[in-house]
Amino acid sequence: MNQRNEPRKAVETQKKAPTVQTGGELTDTVEALKVVVRKGVPLRPDRVPDELLDLAGVVARSVQADDRLARVDALERLLKATFKTVVPKQQREAVQGLFLVARGGKTLTERRTFAAGLLDYELHHFRKRIEPQILEELAWQLHRDSLQYVRRTKDGEPFEASGHTPVITEEQIAQPDTAEHEILLSRIWSDVYGLRAEVIARGASRDDPEKVAEHADASIGALWYLARLLTKLSRYMELHGKAILHGTPEYNADSLIRLAGWTGELSKEQVRDLRFTLAQVGEWDREGFGEALLPR
Repeated sequence: MNQRNEPRKAVETQKKAPTVQTGGELTDTVEALKVVVRKGVPLRPDRVPDELLDLAGVVARSVQADDRLARVDALERLLKATFKTVVPKQQREAVQGLFLVARGGKTLTERRTFAAGLLDYELHHFRKRIEPQILEELAWQLHRDSLQYVRRTKDGEPFEASGHTPVITEEQIAQPDTAEHEILLSRIWSDVYGLRAEVIARGASRDDPEKVAEHADASIGALWYLARLLTKLSRYMELHGKAILHGTPEYNADSLIRLAGWTGELSKEQVRDLRFTLAQVGEWDREGFGEALLPR
Protein backbone atom coordinates (compact mmCIF):
# COMPACT_ATOMS: atom_id res chain seq x y z
CA MET A 1 0.00 0.00 0.00
CA ASN A 2 1.28 3.44 -0.89
CA GLN A 3 1.41 5.40 2.36
CA ARG A 4 1.68 9.14 2.38
CA ASN A 5 2.75 11.78 4.85
CA GLU A 6 0.25 14.27 3.42
CA PRO A 7 -3.46 13.70 3.96
CA ARG A 8 -5.65 12.98 0.99
CA LYS A 9 -8.74 14.26 2.75
CA ALA A 10 -10.26 14.54 6.19
CA VAL A 11 -12.63 11.81 7.33
CA GLU A 12 -16.16 13.03 6.84
CA THR A 13 -19.50 12.10 8.37
CA GLN A 14 -22.96 13.26 7.37
CA LYS A 15 -22.22 16.93 8.15
CA LYS A 16 -19.03 18.75 8.85
CA ALA A 17 -18.44 19.15 12.56
CA PRO A 18 -18.10 22.66 13.90
CA THR A 19 -14.81 23.88 15.28
CA VAL A 20 -14.47 22.59 18.84
CA GLN A 21 -13.95 25.41 21.32
CA THR A 22 -12.06 24.83 24.56
CA GLY A 23 -14.45 24.43 27.46
CA GLY A 24 -17.48 23.70 25.25
CA GLU A 25 -19.77 20.68 25.36
CA LEU A 26 -18.08 19.11 22.34
CA THR A 27 -14.65 19.44 23.94
CA ASP A 28 -15.83 17.42 26.94
CA THR A 29 -17.27 14.76 24.63
CA VAL A 30 -14.06 14.62 22.57
CA GLU A 31 -11.99 14.12 25.72
CA ALA A 32 -14.35 11.38 26.87
CA LEU A 33 -14.10 9.65 23.49
CA LYS A 34 -10.32 9.68 23.84
CA VAL A 35 -10.74 7.59 26.99
CA VAL A 36 -13.05 5.17 25.18
CA VAL A 37 -10.80 4.71 22.16
CA ARG A 38 -7.84 3.72 24.35
CA LYS A 39 -9.51 0.49 25.44
CA GLY A 40 -11.97 0.19 22.58
CA VAL A 41 -15.43 -1.32 22.33
CA PRO A 42 -16.90 -3.41 23.99
CA LEU A 43 -16.87 -0.89 26.80
CA ARG A 44 -15.46 -1.51 30.24
CA PRO A 45 -18.05 -0.15 32.70
CA ASP A 46 -15.44 1.14 35.14
CA ARG A 47 -13.59 3.03 32.39
CA VAL A 48 -16.48 4.89 30.77
CA PRO A 49 -16.48 8.67 31.42
CA ASP A 50 -19.60 10.14 32.99
CA GLU A 51 -19.64 12.81 30.27
CA LEU A 52 -20.79 10.15 27.81
CA LEU A 53 -23.14 8.38 30.20
CA ASP A 54 -24.89 11.67 30.94
CA LEU A 55 -25.67 12.44 27.27
CA ALA A 56 -29.41 12.91 26.80
CA GLY A 57 -29.47 10.35 23.98
CA VAL A 58 -27.81 7.77 26.23
CA VAL A 59 -30.09 8.41 29.20
CA ALA A 60 -33.16 8.24 26.97
CA ARG A 61 -32.10 4.85 25.54
CA SER A 62 -31.33 3.30 28.92
CA VAL A 63 -33.72 0.65 30.16
CA GLN A 64 -33.17 2.09 33.65
CA ALA A 65 -31.83 5.62 33.48
CA ASP A 66 -30.58 5.54 37.08
CA ASP A 67 -28.59 2.32 36.53
CA ARG A 68 -24.99 2.95 35.45
CA LEU A 69 -24.66 -0.44 33.74
CA ALA A 70 -27.86 0.23 31.78
CA ARG A 71 -26.36 3.51 30.59
CA VAL A 72 -23.12 1.78 29.60
CA ASP A 73 -25.16 -0.68 27.54
CA ALA A 74 -27.12 2.18 25.93
CA LEU A 75 -23.91 4.07 25.17
CA GLU A 76 -22.32 1.06 23.50
CA ARG A 77 -25.38 0.57 21.32
CA LEU A 78 -25.40 4.26 20.43
CA LEU A 79 -21.70 4.29 19.55
CA LYS A 80 -22.01 1.26 17.29
CA ALA A 81 -25.00 2.83 15.55
CA THR A 82 -23.14 6.13 15.15
CA PHE A 83 -20.11 4.39 13.61
CA LYS A 84 -22.42 2.99 10.93
CA THR A 85 -23.50 6.47 9.82
CA VAL A 86 -20.02 7.38 8.59
CA VAL A 87 -19.72 7.49 4.80
CA PRO A 88 -18.30 6.35 2.46
CA LYS A 89 -17.81 2.67 3.28
CA GLN A 90 -14.01 2.81 3.50
CA GLN A 91 -14.15 5.59 6.08
CA ARG A 92 -16.91 3.82 7.99
CA GLU A 93 -14.76 0.69 8.20
CA ALA A 94 -11.79 2.77 9.37
CA VAL A 95 -13.80 4.35 12.19
CA GLN A 96 -15.17 0.98 13.22
CA GLY A 97 -11.67 -0.49 13.13
CA LEU A 98 -10.35 2.31 15.32
CA PHE A 99 -12.94 1.71 18.04
CA LEU A 100 -14.03 -1.92 17.74
CA VAL A 101 -11.60 -4.42 19.26
CA ALA A 102 -13.04 -7.26 17.19
CA ARG A 103 -12.47 -5.32 13.98
CA GLY A 104 -9.15 -3.49 14.39
CA GLY A 105 -7.25 -5.23 17.17
CA LYS A 106 -6.89 -5.40 20.93
CA THR A 107 -4.38 -2.58 21.38
CA LEU A 108 -4.85 1.03 20.35
CA THR A 109 -1.73 0.84 18.17
CA GLU A 110 -3.15 -2.14 16.30
CA ARG A 111 -6.43 -0.36 15.75
CA ARG A 112 -4.74 2.85 14.62
CA THR A 113 -2.58 0.90 12.19
CA PHE A 114 -5.66 -0.85 10.82
CA ALA A 115 -7.58 2.41 10.34
CA ALA A 116 -4.61 4.30 8.90
CA GLY A 117 -4.00 1.52 6.38
CA LEU A 118 -7.62 1.59 5.18
CA LEU A 119 -7.41 5.33 4.57
CA ASP A 120 -3.89 5.17 3.11
CA TYR A 121 -2.27 7.38 5.75
CA GLU A 122 1.09 7.09 7.47
CA LEU A 123 0.48 6.02 11.09
CA HIS A 124 2.00 9.09 12.72
CA HIS A 125 -0.02 11.45 10.52
CA PHE A 126 -3.20 9.48 11.22
CA ARG A 127 -2.64 9.69 14.98
CA LYS A 128 -1.79 13.39 15.01
CA ARG A 129 -4.18 14.73 12.38
CA ILE A 130 -6.89 12.33 11.28
CA GLU A 131 -7.85 10.67 14.57
CA PRO A 132 -8.63 14.05 16.26
CA GLN A 133 -10.92 14.89 13.33
CA ILE A 134 -12.70 11.58 13.72
CA LEU A 135 -13.24 12.17 17.44
CA GLU A 136 -14.51 15.72 16.88
CA GLU A 137 -16.97 14.59 14.24
CA LEU A 138 -18.21 11.68 16.35
CA ALA A 139 -18.66 14.10 19.26
CA TRP A 140 -20.76 16.29 16.99
CA GLN A 141 -22.89 13.33 15.92
CA LEU A 142 -23.48 12.37 19.56
CA HIS A 143 -24.39 15.97 20.36
CA ARG A 144 -26.87 16.08 17.48
CA ASP A 145 -28.37 12.80 18.61
CA SER A 146 -28.96 14.17 22.09
CA LEU A 147 -30.71 17.21 20.62
CA GLN A 148 -32.93 15.09 18.38
CA TYR A 149 -33.69 12.10 20.62
CA VAL A 150 -36.91 13.05 22.39
CA ARG A 151 -38.65 11.03 25.07
CA ARG A 152 -42.24 10.11 24.45
CA THR A 153 -43.67 11.95 27.49
CA LYS A 154 -42.88 14.87 29.77
CA ASP A 155 -41.81 12.65 32.67
CA GLY A 156 -39.61 10.45 30.47
CA GLU A 157 -41.68 7.29 30.88
CA PRO A 158 -42.67 5.22 27.82
CA PHE A 159 -46.28 5.08 26.66
CA GLU A 160 -48.49 2.66 28.56
CA ALA A 161 -52.04 1.61 27.74
CA SER A 162 -53.13 2.69 31.21
CA GLY A 163 -51.18 5.91 31.30
CA HIS A 164 -49.93 8.21 28.55
CA THR A 165 -52.06 6.88 25.71
CA PRO A 166 -53.09 9.66 23.29
CA VAL A 167 -56.82 10.36 23.37
CA ILE A 168 -59.22 11.75 20.79
CA THR A 169 -61.24 14.63 22.18
CA GLU A 170 -64.69 15.79 21.15
CA GLU A 171 -63.18 19.11 20.07
CA GLN A 172 -60.88 17.34 17.59
CA ILE A 173 -63.92 15.78 15.92
CA ALA A 174 -66.47 18.58 16.21
CA GLN A 175 -64.34 21.45 14.87
CA PRO A 176 -63.59 20.93 11.13
CA ASP A 177 -60.35 22.96 11.15
CA THR A 178 -59.09 21.24 14.30
CA ALA A 179 -60.00 17.84 12.89
CA GLU A 180 -58.14 18.61 9.65
CA HIS A 181 -55.07 19.67 11.63
CA GLU A 182 -55.10 16.54 13.79
CA ILE A 183 -55.64 14.25 10.80
CA LEU A 184 -52.72 15.76 8.91
CA LEU A 185 -50.53 15.67 12.01
CA SER A 186 -51.35 12.01 12.63
CA ARG A 187 -50.64 11.10 9.00
CA ILE A 188 -47.28 12.89 9.23
CA TRP A 189 -46.29 10.82 12.24
CA SER A 190 -47.56 7.68 10.54
CA ASP A 191 -45.17 8.37 7.65
CA VAL A 192 -42.33 9.20 10.06
CA TYR A 193 -42.57 5.71 11.53
CA GLY A 194 -43.20 4.15 8.12
CA LEU A 195 -39.98 5.75 6.87
CA ARG A 196 -38.17 4.62 10.00
CA ALA A 197 -39.29 1.01 9.49
CA GLU A 198 -38.06 1.00 5.88
CA VAL A 199 -34.71 2.58 6.82
CA ILE A 200 -34.20 -0.10 9.47
CA ALA A 201 -35.21 -2.88 7.06
CA ARG A 202 -32.89 -1.47 4.40
CA GLY A 203 -29.96 -1.35 6.79
CA ALA A 204 -30.60 -4.80 8.22
CA SER A 205 -30.62 -6.40 4.75
CA ARG A 206 -27.79 -4.31 3.26
CA ASP A 207 -24.97 -6.85 3.47
CA ASP A 208 -26.98 -10.08 3.28
CA PRO A 209 -26.75 -11.73 -0.18
CA GLU A 210 -29.89 -13.72 0.62
CA LYS A 211 -31.91 -10.55 1.14
CA VAL A 212 -31.18 -8.67 -2.07
CA ALA A 213 -34.87 -8.46 -3.01
CA GLU A 214 -35.81 -7.40 0.51
CA HIS A 215 -33.13 -4.72 0.46
CA ALA A 216 -34.33 -3.36 -2.90
CA ASP A 217 -37.93 -3.29 -1.70
CA ALA A 218 -36.98 -1.47 1.51
CA SER A 219 -34.91 1.04 -0.49
CA ILE A 220 -37.92 1.87 -2.66
CA GLY A 221 -40.14 1.91 0.40
CA ALA A 222 -37.88 4.41 2.14
CA LEU A 223 -38.03 6.78 -0.84
CA TRP A 224 -41.82 6.34 -1.06
CA TYR A 225 -42.36 7.20 2.59
CA LEU A 226 -39.88 10.06 2.30
CA ALA A 227 -41.81 11.49 -0.66
CA ARG A 228 -45.09 11.16 1.27
CA LEU A 229 -43.56 12.80 4.32
CA LEU A 230 -42.07 15.68 2.34
CA THR A 231 -45.40 16.31 0.65
CA LYS A 232 -47.35 16.29 3.92
CA LEU A 233 -44.79 18.46 5.69
CA SER A 234 -45.04 21.02 2.90
CA ARG A 235 -48.82 21.02 3.21
CA TYR A 236 -48.61 21.31 7.00
CA MET A 237 -46.25 24.28 6.87
CA GLU A 238 -48.45 26.04 4.35
CA LEU A 239 -51.42 25.73 6.70
CA HIS A 240 -49.93 25.86 10.17
CA GLY A 241 -46.38 27.20 10.02
CA LYS A 242 -43.03 25.52 10.65
CA ALA A 243 -43.64 24.31 14.21
CA ILE A 244 -44.86 20.71 14.13
CA LEU A 245 -46.22 19.79 17.54
CA HIS A 246 -46.51 16.31 19.04
CA GLY A 247 -47.47 16.37 22.68
CA THR A 248 -45.21 18.92 24.33
CA PRO A 249 -42.13 18.68 22.04
CA GLU A 250 -41.83 20.88 18.97
CA TYR A 251 -40.18 19.77 15.73
CA ASN A 252 -39.33 21.13 12.33
CA ALA A 253 -39.31 19.26 9.03
CA ASP A 254 -35.60 18.41 9.05
CA SER A 255 -35.63 17.07 12.60
CA LEU A 256 -38.64 14.86 11.86
CA ILE A 257 -36.90 13.30 8.87
CA ARG A 258 -33.74 12.72 10.92
CA LEU A 259 -35.82 11.30 13.75
CA ALA A 260 -37.16 8.74 11.30
CA GLY A 261 -33.57 7.62 10.70
CA TRP A 262 -32.98 9.11 7.25
CA THR A 263 -29.40 10.38 7.00
CA GLY A 264 -29.00 10.68 3.24
CA GLU A 265 -28.61 14.10 1.68
CA LEU A 266 -30.97 15.06 -1.14
CA SER A 267 -30.64 17.99 -3.51
CA LYS A 268 -33.57 20.29 -4.18
CA GLU A 269 -33.90 18.66 -7.60
CA GLN A 270 -34.10 15.18 -6.08
CA VAL A 271 -36.70 16.31 -3.54
CA ARG A 272 -38.72 17.91 -6.36
CA ASP A 273 -38.51 14.74 -8.46
CA LEU A 274 -39.62 12.50 -5.59
CA ARG A 275 -42.65 14.67 -4.86
CA PHE A 276 -43.47 14.97 -8.56
CA THR A 277 -43.33 11.20 -8.99
CA LEU A 278 -45.62 10.71 -6.00
CA ALA A 279 -48.08 13.25 -7.38
CA GLN A 280 -48.10 11.43 -10.73
CA VAL A 281 -48.82 7.93 -9.39
CA GLY A 282 -50.87 8.86 -6.34
CA GLU A 283 -50.08 8.87 -2.64
CA TRP A 284 -51.07 5.25 -2.01
CA ASP A 285 -49.54 3.54 -5.05
CA ARG A 286 -46.25 2.24 -3.67
CA GLU A 287 -45.77 -0.23 -6.53
CA GLY A 288 -46.40 2.41 -9.16
CA PHE A 289 -44.01 4.77 -7.40
CA GLY A 290 -41.28 2.14 -7.47
CA GLU A 291 -41.85 1.42 -11.15
CA ALA A 292 -41.70 5.15 -11.96
CA LEU A 293 -38.26 5.36 -10.35
CA LEU A 294 -36.81 2.56 -12.48
CA PRO A 295 -34.48 3.74 -15.26
CA ARG A 296 -36.13 3.72 -18.68
